[in-house]
Amino acid sequence: MPDALESFTETTVYIPYNGPDDADGTNNAGALHVDLFTSDELAERDLSGGPGLRLLAYDAAWKKCVTRMQEIIHKLHAPITAEVVQTVENAYGTPNPLMPFTELPTIAISGPDRAATLALFDDIESELTATASHESDDGSAMSTDGVSNSQDRPPTAYVVSMSPADCPNLMAAMKTMITGFVDNPPNDSEEPKGRKTATSLASYDINLLEAWYDAVVEFRGRAFAPKLVVLLHDFEQFDHTLVQDLFYICSLHIPRLPLIFVLALSSPPHPSYLHTAYPRSTLALLRLHRHSMLGGSDALQSLLLKTFFDVDFEPHIMLGPSTLDFVAEQYMRHNMSIDFVTTLLQLIHLQHFMEPLTVFATDELLGMKTVSQAADKLKQEESKPFLDSLHTRFHHSENPNSESNATSNGDLPEVDIKSILSSVGNARMKNMSKAKKTRLAFAIFRVVQGFLVKEGYKTAENTRSCFDVMSGCLRGNLSRKEGKYVAMMVKKASAVQLSALLAELHKFLHEQSVEIRRDEGETRLKIVTLIAQIPRDDAMDEWDVTGTAAAVGDWLSEFFSERMPGYSDERMWDLWYTGQASMLTELINPAPRATTMAGLIHPERYIEYGSQAITDANLPQHLPVPDLTFLFQGYLESGRMINVYDWYESFTGSLEAENRRMRSSASGDSELTSNRSGPSPRKAKGKGKGKSKAVEDETENDEEWALEVQARFIRTIHELDYMGFIKHTGRKADHVVKTVFDLPDS
Repeated sequence: MPDALESFTETTVYIPYNGPDDADGTNNAGALHVDLFTSDELAERDLSGGPGLRLLAYDAAWKKCVTRMQEIIHKLHAPITAEVVQTVENAYGTPNPLMPFTELPTIAISGPDRAATLALFDDIESELTATASHESDDGSAMSTDGVSNSQDRPPTAYVVSMSPADCPNLMAAMKTMITGFVDNPPNDSEEPKGRKTATSLASYDINLLEAWYDAVVEFRGRAFAPKLVVLLHDFEQFDHTLVQDLFYICSLHIPRLPLIFVLALSSPPHPSYLHTAYPRSTLALLRLHRHSMLGGSDALQSLLLKTFFDVDFEPHIMLGPSTLDFVAEQYMRHNMSIDFVTTLLQLIHLQHFMEPLTVFATDELLGMKTVSQAADKLKQEESKPFLDSLHTRFHHSENPNSESNATSNGDLPEVDIKSILSSVGNARMKNMSKAKKTRLAFAIFRVVQGFLVKEGYKTAENTRSCFDVMSGCLRGNLSRKEGKYVAMMVKKASAVQLSALLAELHKFLHEQSVEIRRDEGETRLKIVTLIAQIPRDDAMDEWDVTGTAAAVGDWLSEFFSERMPGYSDERMWDLWYTGQASMLTELINPAPRATTMAGLIHPERYIEYGSQAITDANLPQHLPVPDLTFLFQGYLESGRMINVYDWYESFTGSLEAENRRMRSSASGDSELTSNRSGPSPRKAKGKGKGKSKAVEDETENDEEWALEVQARFIRTIHELDYMGFIKHTGRKADHVVKTVFDLPDS
């Protein structure tokens, strides 16, 4: 290693990372310790090791949530992915006899969410490049010549991704496309071999691609010849002329080269961007297939319903109604992107686990193996504030009107600590069971509502948005409004409609998991009992449906009221439901301009002096002021243009006054009369050499101080320039122009 560092011929030296070193000099790779952030107010009542335990709980809850979301997104993309793959496989199959030339297959996918389109392209590429076993009739793997082997069938297509940055001109675009294919060897088991520059075609020559594809077909056989798929990301950003030339060149070499283009469009499908931006001569070369991705409120609705309101999934943390409204508002108003929702939900989880008591979100063991060990941990002296907070919560839950602190008389015995931990576990089970019942009731409400809308009851549709309905379900007002109205509409149903509704409800419960069917045995029995009251088809015309319909409506109304009472009725509900999301507004929608101005004017609010941050409560009398604050004060007091020399003189005077103030506060002498910031050289009272030496020292100090002030002024004015507060003008070289004119509120 030392020889490599001293060598002039080595352009790069790789130094592997072996992990941090401990204080004793030993090395523990991967021993990095990370804790969850805890504010000072919450740290006072936090558990010993609580930030690390809450980080583990957050990790478990968020992984479960994000894994579910990824599965939902993949299912939303699955239909389009299957259609695109099918289009690619069927391309260049049977030529159209009515066309004078072969058209270039082009698939246009429209979606407002670019991140979702990118994820869809990843799914398409993985499906096209995946290998599949080629089996004979008897199930054994067969090769192209009929010899049995265990090798997989080669991929359906080779895929190349191209972005606008890769294609500044036509030559670069052709080179990117051709080299993307040619870098794959004809035989997948061999490594790509370097081409001889003198004997090969240019990398941007499409004849090179033809020669490579002929080699691929010769090796694999015509039956397994792959398609050549080109994915164009951000298609609207490509140069129009470049794309026209690219399509024209590729159209001259099909079907010998089975090229297929897949375009990612962020513009709406109607009016079509292709028909707006490209001439008819280019569109005539294409055989266009269009697909539209699910976007807007429908995408967020599907994501939230299948993540937090699906009967088959039980998240560790449920969204509260305020948080759900916040997510919907941010998505609809600011950024209609699934990636944005994912990031927002992750921030919501992080904010939720800042509370010390959320260490019980997944279990009550506190990182231990048994409840006894967890109780021993709570008995430690450093865990007393956390135990007091936990006991106070339970005491307040049992006696909401009591204001006394149950832990003020002494320490809790071990039996009480174990009972509290058991009560935490019981509270978690009750909250999870209640959430599961609420999700099932909401699903049944949607089944009944969908059935009524399908039968022509237009008034059964939601007058509120789906997000408001979900929030109403958690708050408990859905059963009092839409739930009662739906039950009233069921009472007016005919005999045939009532029979079909009960059959649909029975089918819905029968299709659930075994655990849900077991837990909802009473509900299923009630539905079966109501179905038994309905006569056969031949006697249905003479049957009076009024009584049974009223019974079904009353049961649904009672069922909704019982299952959707409100999310905050159980003990310690806030450990498993997210609360207010007001803090997230500052994180995702900050005010950098106002914060920067406040920091420049009042630096003591943002700078830590010593071991703690300065607040209005502990504000010292004398604090050093940064140079940037002095310069910015002169900036605010000036006009539109600032004379740099006058600014420098003002800055110098401020520094000298500041140094006098700091020396006065340090020495306790308030009668200093020196006009300089540096230490005043004591003047000699003698004559001759002594006096001249004192004058010389004073001159040297003045020169050093002037150089220091100049350096500090240049550095500070560069900082203001870097932050964009000033700009230079060509008319006056010694002046700068302000960019901020309004004074902030004091």
